[in-house]
Amino acid sequence: MDEIDATAIQACVYDDQNKERDPWIFCNHSVSRSLILFVTEVCIATLLILFCITKLSLSKNCCESEIFVCILSTCIGYLLPGPRLPTTRAN
Repeated sequence: MDEIDATAIQACVYDDQNKERDPWIFCNHSVSRSLILFVTEVCIATLLILFCITKLSLSKNCCESEIFVCILSTCIGYLLPGPRLPTTRAN
């Protein structure tokens, strides 16, 4: 299922020659498709984080909050950059 979703998103941004499609016109300005996709993903993740924090602060018991902790940690993990090991060069 994830492969199908990734293919659909890639088809929205890139054409058959793997070049970025023409930008969209938004309020008489040319906007890159990949920029709109990135901003949309960040906005959705931010809304999910705010929703989960709200639900966690209002929850009455631990069983109620487990799913929101899981969603919260997933969204934060999605937004944070992946760790990288420092590369050393051998002389």
